[in-house]
Amino acid sequence: MAVWVYLFDEFRPVEVDDAVVLEMAGRNPAALFDVIRHVVEESVGGIGSVRLFDIYSDPQGAGLLVEYLVETRIGEISVKLIRSPAPAETLAKYYANERNR
Repeated sequence: MAVWVYLFDEFRPVEVDDAVVLEMAGRNPAALFDVIRHVVEESVGGIGSVRLFDIYSDPQGAGLLVEYLVETRIGEISVKLIRSPAPAETLAKYYANERNR
């Protein structure tokens, strides 16, 4: 299954074994950021602190979303790692779930 980074309103594909993503999301989701760190650094330069913000698993599908808050030289940004064949759909479900909390 495809893995994406959602950054600055753009989906960017990431070459990573989705089984690794699933295993790390269950065991240590904060450390999972290291899998996508290079993508973020390419866009914003240096990274300061990284904080796990939320995890969403689509109960009706295979979508998984892990959101991080990342300190950068331009300020704090949201970075989402999405494991899904339809990342926009998983993102929409995540936001709908947030509104219903």
